[in-house]
Amino acid sequence: MSRLLAAWGTLTTPADLFLVIWQHVNSPAVRRTHLAGAYNTAETVYDAFETALKQDDGADAVAKVVKVLGDYWSDQASEKGRKTRAGLLLGAMRAIDDAFLTIHPRTLLARSTLAPPPGWAIAARDKRTIAGLYAATNERGLVPRGPFARNTRGPLETSNFSLADQFVACAVVPLAIEEDGRRIEVAVTVVGQGVARGVPPRLGRSGSEAITLAPLAEATGDLVARVREDDGTFYIDVEQGAGFAPHDIFAGMLSDLGDTDVLLLPELVVAPADVEAMRDSLATSSGDRPRLIVCGSGGEANGSEPPWNMSYIVNGAGAPLWSHRKLVAYDMLETTFANLEIKDIGKAKQLMEQISWSNAITIGDVEGLGRCLVLICQDLMMAGIEPLIRAYEPDYLFLPILDSGTNFFRWPYKRLVDLSAAGPTRFVAVSSLTMQHWRKKSYPGEQIGVAVGPRNIAAGDAGADGERMAQEIVCESATRRHGSIRWRSGAWETVPEPKPK
Repeated sequence: MSRLLAAWGTLTTPADLFLVIWQHVNSPAVRRTHLAGAYNTAETVYDAFETALKQDDGADAVAKVVKVLGDYWSDQASEKGRKTRAGLLLGAMRAIDDAFLTIHPRTLLARSTLAPPPGWAIAARDKRTIAGLYAATNERGLVPRGPFARNTRGPLETSNFSLADQFVACAVVPLAIEEDGRRIEVAVTVVGQGVARGVPPRLGRSGSEAITLAPLAEATGDLVARVREDDGTFYIDVEQGAGFAPHDIFAGMLSDLGDTDVLLLPELVVAPADVEAMRDSLATSSGDRPRLIVCGSGGEANGSEPPWNMSYIVNGAGAPLWSHRKLVAYDMLETTFANLEIKDIGKAKQLMEQISWSNAITIGDVEGLGRCLVLICQDLMMAGIEPLIRAYEPDYLFLPILDSGTNFFRWPYKRLVDLSAAGPTRFVAVSSLTMQHWRKKSYPGEQIGVAVGPRNIAAGDAGADGERMAQEIVCESATRRHGSIRWRSGAWETVPEPKPK
């Protein structure tokens, strides 16, 4: 093992050391039985690791941690020797994790009185601000562990030993997921707490943010479905109807929106020009403005290729933060469109959305709000989304969709319930109301969205849906065409209409 420790000793930052130890303990060289049984063994030399990591220079801190490992290392092939090595490795990782807690967004949000971070941790924080990661290999990255706005899961909360759950500040995450044989790159963008280019914190309600949903498109003709055939394939394009002006609706809504943290708009309700007009409205608005706006989605030109189905995420001043392009097109089956008033279907057995498929996901680390993932409609059904949520543990997953209903037991709700045990994520889906009016049979109510909270895994089956804390969202009234919810004390609650000023 001297070669291994010698190689580790050449690393220049504790972040890199954490990654290589993670890789080693997940190799056949370390049995999970011994790692799980080393929970207390790791504490025996913790003080030595902690002292080593107080050095400001990263390479010096790594060298001293590796020296501690070498001082206590045992090459014995016995069970005791294996367990000793596992405990040392786990202890080193825990000590590095504790050191990273001094720069974690959760700590900064709480204005903690922890000791000042060492110089190498400050450098890691600055690197993450620029590149999104503390450190990276070809396939994995080291990031702050989610969520940002409340405590993460405990070390035994899943009722078994989970290596990821042993740490509170650091998470090793994949930099790509595989979906149906294709590689989808995952990037992290860090959004600071500034007013102009970031998202300012609201310390009084961190972890219980108000989320507002607005349909924008409501009437039958606000959106129009056009069907066309190309070489035997039938495509459906959803376009804005005559007279539908989403940016005007948005501007009017700002005046009575009230104090909300996030505004979420649906799929295929905005064009790029609408987004620009909405940004202008935000920049000039004198009233309360959301901290974060997911501007729904719309078609974005892609040269000679099919358009992107694209969502823009901006802050309350209208500054762009990041964007998301839909990852997979939707195929509407005959069993669905047979119940909708759509013209020119002809002999179609399915209607395909013709868009360019993106091969990239961006996760927004919004330090004043939380880690946020934005997907669009059919993206949610991808198999790779669950392991992505398990690894990154976002505070929120926002989902603009276009559907003929968002009530309980429809597909978004069912899929979100399936995902609700994957991590501490809160899920919110929003749809316009237009497609409800396309239904040949009347649709009760005006549900514009559904929210599903994280499942309490330790509670087992107790509470069923109560543990997932699901909530339908409806328009507040005939004049206030949006609805708001808030997650508080483990449950969703509706946000009352603000009183007139």
